[in-house]
Amino acid sequence: MQAILKKFIDLSDKAPAMYKKSISLALLEATFRQPIAASSDSDRQGFTLRVAQIGLFLENYFDKLSAFDDVKDYVAELTFEEAKYFMEDILAKMLAEVSKSHPAVVDDDRP
Repeated sequence: MQAILKKFIDLSDKAPAMYKKSISLALLEATFRQPIAASSDSDRQGFTLRVAQIGLFLENYFDKLSAFDDVKDYVAELTFEEAKYFMEDILAKMLAEVSKSHPAVVDDDRP
């Protein structure tokens, strides 16, 4: 099922953005509904297919106001190790990239 959804995403360059986002959300949902054992095939502690899929979704829709609302329920389902990896690695890298390209968006002087 994931392979089919990924093909739709890859082929949907001409499709409206709303459809691309809906397909991305469906892929995220499919990832989270498969057994956890099937999605935890990584040597890196905390890095799973579930974490990677949230990262990919945010990578594509980070600039959209609704992106974090779209993923908040999925983030709530992460294990402690997955959440830690997500916060310390994936989200930190995204924020660093945003701060490089838009320094006024991320204020590093906050306490």
